[in-house]
Amino acid sequence: MSEKNYAKLLCFSTCLSIFFPPYHVLATRVTILLSDIFYVLPLVIVFFNIERWEWKDIKNGIWFSVIWVIIWCISILFNGDIPVTSTVLFAIFGSAFLTVNNKIRELSFYYFTKIFSIFLLLGIIEFLFYLKGYFIPLGITERSITNGKYTLVQGFFNFFSLYSKDMIRFQSMAEEPGLIGTLCALMVFVIDRKVFRMEFYVFIVSGFLTFSMAFFILISLYFMTQLRNIRTLIYIILVFGALCGVYDTYKHTHIVKHYITRRFEKGRSGDNRVTREFDNYFRQKFMCSKNVFVGEGVKVMYRKRSILNRTGGNAGGKVMFLQIGLFGICLLMWFYTKAILNNKGYNDMSLFFILVFWISFYQREYIIYPYMIMLAFSPLLLDKELSDEQEDEDI
Repeated sequence: MSEKNYAKLLCFSTCLSIFFPPYHVLATRVTILLSDIFYVLPLVIVFFNIERWEWKDIKNGIWFSVIWVIIWCISILFNGDIPVTSTVLFAIFGSAFLTVNNKIRELSFYYFTKIFSIFLLLGIIEFLFYLKGYFIPLGITERSITNGKYTLVQGFFNFFSLYSKDMIRFQSMAEEPGLIGTLCALMVFVIDRKVFRMEFYVFIVSGFLTFSMAFFILISLYFMTQLRNIRTLIYIILVFGALCGVYDTYKHTHIVKHYITRRFEKGRSGDNRVTREFDNYFRQKFMCSKNVFVGEGVKVMYRKRSILNRTGGNAGGKVMFLQIGLFGICLLMWFYTKAILNNKGYNDMSLFFILVFWISFYQREYIIYPYMIMLAFSPLLLDKELSDEQEDEDI
């Protein structure tokens, strides 16, 4: 398989992890099995072409696997918890992604940037038609959550939650708006606005329409990196202000206050990633026990759901801390930080990306998912020559 085709395969597998959740209307046992195969296939191809890869790249893939195996072995040894199948499949994908050379990782991320932005743009168009009342549904589906299920209407490029009809948030085909918001914020740190101008603004608009507080926090940090570029800063602020005014006026729901500013009102911390029951257990029992070093197992959220998930769902870095403990967290932070610097280089934008990456980890702990692996371990897309080369190939 050529480098170009292999990069497209990695890109396709990554897109599946975002846009094909198990409650998709087309999801059956067969289609889910096929999607799982695409997480394993890259490593199979790597294995049969092992002579093409350099030892330094192979070593990175091995290290990635070893670290996760260590974490899982500790979970099994101390708590009897084995990892779920999807997590193992994602680790296999990560090993393959880190094993291939730098050019393939760069190409795959280039394709991902293009496809992701196009899918979001089509989703925004459908989203606006939905707000106007023009919509062709593909079907009705249900997503299981801690407290039961909620209904989703699926379009061609979007899920629309019926849980809160008067406050529609953009989420594309992802499991929730926060996922798209976090990804869009991270993407603006790793692409060059001058090279990927259209994609840049698609990510900005998409992230805004999710009304994810994580997006607003992370994008504010991006603004800090652009303080010397006043023109860019003014453009983005104007886009934000216009979108906020139009959307908030149209829906008459004061959505910004509901999802963003209300979290910081008196008596609120702004953090809704965990329930009060989880937070009390985490602070009063877990942090004071010997399990703080090794965690309480990767399936603790299932075993103790009556205690931890009684009034809602939990997500974020605290959940992973509870699962794998201080040792596992430190191990992951060491490897991911080192690998990010090795792949993105030692520069200001890489350091800023590391900062926002670990801030986003507090909000979403899914750093083993293919989209986070691709974001973390791909080179920065700042090379004009790569963009020109791909456009020439497409022509």
